[in-house]
Amino acid sequence: MSDDEAENGPPLVARVHQFDRDSGELPDDYRAKLDEQICGELATSLGNYLRSFAAESRVAVSIEVEANRISAGREDGTELMIQIYGPEIFEITRWPNPADAVEDGSMRVDLAPELESDVAVTLARRYVVNGTIEQENA
Repeated sequence: MSDDEAENGPPLVARVHQFDRDSGELPDDYRAKLDEQICGELATSLGNYLRSFAAESRVAVSIEVEANRISAGREDGTELMIQIYGPEIFEITRWPNPADAVEDGSMRVDLAPELESDVAVTLARRYVVNGTIEQENA
C-alpha cells in the first residue's frame, strides 16, 4: 500500500450504468436549471416511499431528505445518494462500505446518471433490499 493510499484510503473506481431514455435527450444545463420546489417535493415523496418500502421489506435503512437529495444508508455500511433535477431526471450514486475494498485495492462507486423516474425507483428499491443497484443473477 502506498503512502497516498494509507492517508486517503483506496482509490475510487466509478462504474457508470447507462439506461436508455424514452423521454428524449436532456439539455446540457439541466443541473443548473433545477426547480428547487418541485425537486424538493419529489425528493420528499420518494424518501417517504422508500421508508415505507424498507419497513414493508423489513430492512433497516436510514433515509434522509435534504432539498433535492435523498441519502440512504444500510447497516452493511453502503450508502446511496439520489439527486433529483426534474420529474424525469434522477441521478443515483452508490457508495460501498469503506472496509470492503475489492481484490485490486480499489473501491467501486456505482453511478447511474440521467435516469427516468421508473428506473430510479427500481434501482432505489433494489438498493434497499440488496445493498446494490446491480441486478442479482438468478
